[in-house]
Amino acid sequence: MTQTHMNRNELGRAGENWVEVRLADHGWNVIARNWSSKNSELDLVALRGDDILFAELKTRRSKRDLVDPCQLLTARKIRALASGINSFLAQHSDCANKNIY
Repeated sequence: MTQTHMNRNELGRAGENWVEVRLADHGWNVIARNWSSKNSELDLVALRGDDILFAELKTRRSKRDLVDPCQLLTARKIRALASGINSFLAQHSDCANKNIY
C-alpha cells in the first residue's frame, strides 16, 4: 500500500478544515481564514453571537509529534497575534465590541 504524504500547506489546510467543521458543530461561523495584516496572519476567525474567536493552528502529522501548545507560542508570536487581532478589529468595526477568545 502506498502512503500519501501531504506537504506543509496541505497539512495546514486539512487542519483548518477539521477545526472549521468542529467550530461549526459548536455554533461558530468562520468568517476569515489565513487573514493577513502587515506583520501577522490569523489562521481562523469565527463568530458566534456576541463572541469572536481568533485561532492559531498547529496541525501535527501524528500523536507522536504532539507538544504542549504553549511551547509553540513565543513572545514574538504572541506579539504578532495581538497585532493581527488589533488590525482585524480596526478593519472590521462591526466586531470591535465582541467578546474575544
